[in-house]
Amino acid sequence: MRLIALLLISFSILSAKKPGYYYPMGPNKGAKITIGEVWNTKWNYGAYGYKEADPVSYNYPGPTTADYLYKGGLWIGAKSGNYFVSSVFYNVEMTSDDNFINPATGFRALGPGKSAFDVYAVYRENLTTNRLGVRVFERTLSWPNRPYNMFFGHEYKIVFDPTISDYTSLDSVYFGVWFDSDVCGAGVQTQFWYDDLVSYDGIYKALIDEDPRYLNLKGRTDINGYNIKYGMEDNFKIFSDTTIEGSDNVPDGYIVWGDELEERVISYNAGVDTTNLPTLPDGRKYIYLIPRGMAYIFDADDPKVAGDDEGDFGRCAGYNFAAWIYADPTPNDSVSGNIRIVRPAAHQWWNIETDPGDNTSQYLYMAGKTGKTKFFRFVPLPTEPDYFGAPVFDYRFLLTVGPYKISQYPDTIRLVLVTGVGYGLYGGKDNYYKSGAYMLGARNLVDLAYIAYYSGSGCDPGKPCASDPENVANNKFWKIPIPPPTPNLNYSASSGSVKLVWDNMSEITPDYVTGELDFAGYAIYRALYKPSFSNPTSNSKGSLIAIVFKKNISESRKDSIVKALYGLSLNELRSLGVSVIDSIVRTYEDKDVRPGFPYFYAVSSFDFPTADPSIYGKSQESARNNYKKDMDGVPVELYIPSEASKQGWKDKVRIVPNPFRGSTAWSATKIAQEIEIQNLPPSSRVDIFTLSGDHIITLKHNSPLTGSLRWNLLSKNGFVIAPGVYLVKITDDTGDYKLLKLMILR
Repeated sequence: MRLIALLLISFSILSAKKPGYYYPMGPNKGAKITIGEVWNTKWNYGAYGYKEADPVSYNYPGPTTADYLYKGGLWIGAKSGNYFVSSVFYNVEMTSDDNFINPATGFRALGPGKSAFDVYAVYRENLTTNRLGVRVFERTLSWPNRPYNMFFGHEYKIVFDPTISDYTSLDSVYFGVWFDSDVCGAGVQTQFWYDDLVSYDGIYKALIDEDPRYLNLKGRTDINGYNIKYGMEDNFKIFSDTTIEGSDNVPDGYIVWGDELEERVISYNAGVDTTNLPTLPDGRKYIYLIPRGMAYIFDADDPKVAGDDEGDFGRCAGYNFAAWIYADPTPNDSVSGNIRIVRPAAHQWWNIETDPGDNTSQYLYMAGKTGKTKFFRFVPLPTEPDYFGAPVFDYRFLLTVGPYKISQYPDTIRLVLVTGVGYGLYGGKDNYYKSGAYMLGARNLVDLAYIAYYSGSGCDPGKPCASDPENVANNKFWKIPIPPPTPNLNYSASSGSVKLVWDNMSEITPDYVTGELDFAGYAIYRALYKPSFSNPTSNSKGSLIAIVFKKNISESRKDSIVKALYGLSLNELRSLGVSVIDSIVRTYEDKDVRPGFPYFYAVSSFDFPTADPSIYGKSQESARNNYKKDMDGVPVELYIPSEASKQGWKDKVRIVPNPFRGSTAWSATKIAQEIEIQNLPPSSRVDIFTLSGDHIITLKHNSPLTGSLRWNLLSKNGFVIAPGVYLVKITDDTGDYKLLKLMILR
């Protein structure tokens, strides 16, 4: 029996994976990061997510099933006679270091630290031969508030330890991040991983001089008709918070550092003379022009599907990206006087059929010296006809920095990586998930990550310096505004209303960056169908139903806070029907609800502007993520029950929604789709038939309080019913009955 059980477990794991891969789950542990707009699971052995082992793997927006990453990991390659690579790939050659972790969690630390939520891991190789002898200290940082909630920061300290090495020194050492992005699990196609495309943003002039083939690249045209040429095109002016159409004589793959106030403040604090700066043709002053150095994968137009399905009709608009924003000096950097601009070593890609399976082939990819990609260090698009002519398919990318030399203990290399999901390359309005809210693109987010990393550091991208994942108390990096923590929320439905109650955690927790107790109030949100809470606009209150302020705040200060949060005045909120409460409450009753519809609620907290707004910013709002979830983090909707009908129930009973459409938002957060039968008598039976009289299922309802009964559209044998028209017979305990028709559309 034990052998049978083990075989069944093995089969269940195998059957869930992409074809051809089995991922052995060992003692290593993962931690969910779910406080921002992008959710992920971080593992304590160098993996960046794994959607089959955990439902969260670069999910955007976080609460949905739109995961972007199948799996990713850190690679470390070196030369010591032969080539050796210790990697987190489909096989895992790293393991958590038990001497440095908390046995209860499997991590060195979890929770607030440098950021609103840190995941701090220490790991090393689990090999028995050809051990490079490196120990990795990695801190992953995340934030709940816009605009920082769509990316993660990763700090690395890699230390050479000869006691765990088979070598006395390592030469030509490269570090890389590998992503197998599958955009995305919310797609309409069953094999959604076969319609991706991979690219690179930020080829620079020295690289073109090194390899003139880059001058011949034709580029491609994206879904909006813009030409993409590996960052050398010039279609936009790109800022950290928006993108404006039009040329500015700067390649779009470059960061214009210094054209925004926050960037000039950072560089001024780093000792840069900002008084006599160069000027762009449009009048903007700048300090540095920095190739972005970003690898990314996105959902392309599937050639097997009729019509244009790039972005999967709004479900998969994200671009999963990675960029090294700091690395200790390498020969690839651009150096002029005391200025050093960090450059990656190589960007490579391959597909599902050509995964490199041995140390030598993996190392040559890391160094950008493989014939598999025609010896391009930064490989053009797979579809580039002059060099590859490959189709849209299932791709991976590898982005590396180096080379370094490690020769003695404790030689240390420090790196900082940013990863995330952007709304396309340029940003735009998300009409599918966010009701027209403007979201930042991958290019905006990398630009913003530079600002976030160097804020308060005394360094800047031209005078870079390294953070330390172990140094929390005196860390001077990532000095970005942090809102109060999100309160713990509970809510429940009764007939005709929903009652919410939350704790005072937001009120008593100081801002760990500034040390201020800066809590100012709460915002209460309600969403229908899915937990996407939209901001108010000039003609709609969006999901905001009430705002709560501390006592004795002046009207002008309330107004400034509201404008910082929503871009509207306090009077505009009132005119839209938002309830404004002028003293702290921790309960609220929402009476504006209807029976039978799925609701989600969130209560966020917000703060006053900090003592130094020029550095830390204006009022900030916490994450809107305390809606109900199950044990796996899947959103749980709240239904308002209809009253049980006794007299005249046949005139009141109804089915919602009817007709039922398979793509309806009613069940956007659930695997099992449902309809609800409302206003049933207290004791009743529901039988469902096809029009030809075949019996589908019998449902029983027994409740003196509620008249609601939900059905998951499965037959009595557990099969999903086919589209069509069905008869629903409702019978009470006296034998009286009524027939209704239900239409199922897919």
